[in-house]
Amino acid sequence: MNNKLTSVAIVEDNPDLRDELQFQLNSDSLNVVAMGDGKALNTHLIHHPCDIVILDIGLPGEDGLSIADRLRQSHPHIGIIILTANSELD
Repeated sequence: MNNKLTSVAIVEDNPDLRDELQFQLNSDSLNVVAMGDGKALNTHLIHHPCDIVILDIGLPGEDGLSIADRLRQSHPHIGIIILTANSELD
């Protein structure tokens, strides 16, 4: 039986939302780390592989869609979830 916790990285630049997501997912017995941008994710992944990355689309610097494209090439087995906090409908 595999007792390894699912490892999740959250990349969200809004600190309140990032903290809430991390708290909720940790409450579900996931191993969660959170960071504010793609550079921090790159550094994290060098030493800590993860199973799932949750990405905000509107990140400073490199946006979430670009990060997802890059991750798909370099880490094809990572699950990717994209979030957006758009408050209006077109």
